[in-house]
Order: sequence, then C-alpha cells, then structure tokens
Amino acid sequence: MNQDLERRYLVVGVHGSAASYAALQWAAREAKLRETSLLVVRAWEDQAAAPYAPCARQRVWEEEGLAAATRLEQAVETTLGPASEIPVKVEVTRGLAARVLLDRAVDAGLLVLGCAASSSSGPVGPVARACLPHTPCPVVLVSQEQMGVPA
Repeated sequence: MNQDLERRYLVVGVHGSAASYAALQWAAREAKLRETSLLVVRAWEDQAAAPYAPCARQRVWEEEGLAAATRLEQAVETTLGPASEIPVKVEVTRGLAARVLLDRAVDAGLLVLGCAASSSSGPVGPVARACLPHTPCPVVLVSQEQMGVPA
C-alpha cells in the first residue's frame, strides 16, 4: 500500500452509543499504528428549526452545539485518556450524520463507524448504511461486542 495513503488521517463518527465508543477505541489504535491523526466527528442535526425560524432558535442551537462539543471532548478524553499518544481533533458539525461523515472522509485514509451487532435495526445502523455506498475511502465497522465496550 502507498505509504502516503497509510498516513492519511482517520475519521471516526461518535454519537454517544457504546458502539461509537468502540469505534473510537479501534480508530485510535489504528491511527497509532499508522502514525497518523484522528478526526472525531459528531454530526448535530437540528430538526426543529426551519431556515425562516426566529434568531432565538439559532442561539439555542449554538448552545446545544457547544454542550455537545463539550460532551464529545469529555468522552474522547475518557476513552483515550488525557494525554493521547496521537493527534486528535474533535469536531461537532451541524448537518445530517452520513453527509457530514462522508464530507470529512474525502481526504481520509479510513472512515470508522460503530455498529451494534445485536441491534433491532440489524447489524448495520442507518448512518453506516447511508455511508457505505458512497464512501470516498475504506470503511471499518466496529461492534461494541468486538471491543468489549459495555452497553
């Protein structure tokens, strides 16, 4: 494999489920092996506001987005430790999860997503199903059972 491709950053989607934390753990280990960085992404969908909604709703979204970013940074620190051995960037972005992840994966070496193997919706969730046919890079699906992450 081309060494430049191996060193491209990895993207992992984290939304708070045990499967997404398992994906984060796996992605961090893989980034360390590849000697590259990790982009941890949380897509934030604001389904309540229309484009013509009052500005007050925009302020609420900003507050919710900041709270989500804080929770994500805390989850990353808890999962990877306070002094991660790899460069990690955390990003909370407004938009549909699949679209945001695909956009961030354009120049990535790998997209890592969690999958709940015992989920009622099947082994692959809706975001992964939406990403798989369109990914610009290889994809790895990680189950929480595989990584031993408690549900």
